[in-house]
Amino acid sequence: MRISPAQISAPSHNAHVVAKCRTPYLSVSTRLAAVPASEPSVPLISRRSSTRAKLACGRMATAAASHSHRGAGRLLQRVTGIAVQAVKVAGMAVISLALIGRSALLFIRFDVKTAVSIVLYGVLSWLCGAGKVALCTLTAALVGLAVLLHDMPTDNAGHRAGGHGFGSALQENTVEALQALLARSSPGPLPELAYVEFDIHETRDGELLVFHDDTLARALPAGPGINTAPEASLLAQGLDARRAPLSALTAAQVLSFHLGGRVGCHVPTLEQYLRVCLEAGLRHSIAVEIKGLRTDAGRQKLLELLQRYIKQSEGARSGRGEGKLYAHFGPAAVIAFPWAWAAAMGEFGTRENGHWARAFAAAGIPVKSCVLHSLSLTYGF
Repeated sequence: MRISPAQISAPSHNAHVVAKCRTPYLSVSTRLAAVPASEPSVPLISRRSSTRAKLACGRMATAAASHSHRGAGRLLQRVTGIAVQAVKVAGMAVISLALIGRSALLFIRFDVKTAVSIVLYGVLSWLCGAGKVALCTLTAALVGLAVLLHDMPTDNAGHRAGGHGFGSALQENTVEALQALLARSSPGPLPELAYVEFDIHETRDGELLVFHDDTLARALPAGPGINTAPEASLLAQGLDARRAPLSALTAAQVLSFHLGGRVGCHVPTLEQYLRVCLEAGLRHSIAVEIKGLRTDAGRQKLLELLQRYIKQSEGARSGRGEGKLYAHFGPAAVIAFPWAWAAAMGEFGTRENGHWARAFAAAGIPVKSCVLHSLSLTYGF
């Protein structure tokens, strides 16, 4: 389309026409200036081209806004993840200090090395001042603790064998949860799986059962159901199924209950659990956390079962490669909070504790503290 110089000189056409479209990816400016009278005519931008340009700019602006929102979301997610990890590590550090304090008797030895350390500390305090030496000691301890915590996982998919409570499809510490976890890890390693952890209790008749809590209360749904009959049977014997500790029940009584009210889902024995791990060809470490051990027979049974498992798993692993073992545990380890280990094996520094510490050390079974896996509860034996 062409226009005459007379039309261009009109006020409506003499004004500047500016079309701008700005996005993070595009900056375009089109300007139609007044045409000198000496030129016969100028071309106009067609309406169709102008519409296409506006649509393209709109699409680009939408894409840019969406990209910006996604970037902000990823940044927020990363910052939140770092904050959560920092809180977890700080909590682990505080707990670790408490664990070291509770097991301090492990590190107290009345020998030449201890005497030399005390004398050296006294001399430094006299020369540099007690405050400075104490501050340096605390700083060194915190730095050392940070180094110890650096290689420890803050999240582990194998916690309680990968189960979650008793209301989900995979209930904690059950054979079903363990089998599902092993099936997930068999095609290839799970990045979030550091080791398989589960808890044990000793029953009144000396059986070792895989269960976390001291009582069955959390595993039994409220109201009448499939567990009504075994509850009534215990009540007739003067025992409350929801309040009685596992140490007051026999294995048969515990196994009569259906966890979470699901038919056929029972508390497994430790022997059964270890057999499932062997049959599935588990290539990760296992950690057996002690919740309750009462008798020497129970302690000896735990030691023998783990010793046999280590031997059998090493034989099976030799044909498949070493797999991914957790450095602090090896094929199998016992873990416990220091107070739980002292309650199960005798207070630190006693003859009973020393006997069992030497027995587990001689069997090649590491005994580590929960949370702070660098802390050996059999140190010095």
